[in-house]
Amino acid sequence: QENRPEFTDAVIAELEKTIDLTATTEKGLDAGTIQGIITPALADHHRREAVKAADELRRVSFVHATR
Repeated sequence: QENRPEFTDAVIAELEKTIDLTATTEKGLDAGTIQGIITPALADHHRREAVKAADELRRVSFVHATR
């Protein structure tokens, strides 16, 4: 369990990349500069789920660290 914070930080960092990518994708789909098979609403949903996952990991790691 000593590696848990490093692992958690690494996962959160990757989720932040996903959040940035999906936000950019959503803007491009809305503007018409990106064409794809997904809708802006689906890109927004994907981004919100990544934000939720990152927040949950932060919350769990905080609780774990305070024990």
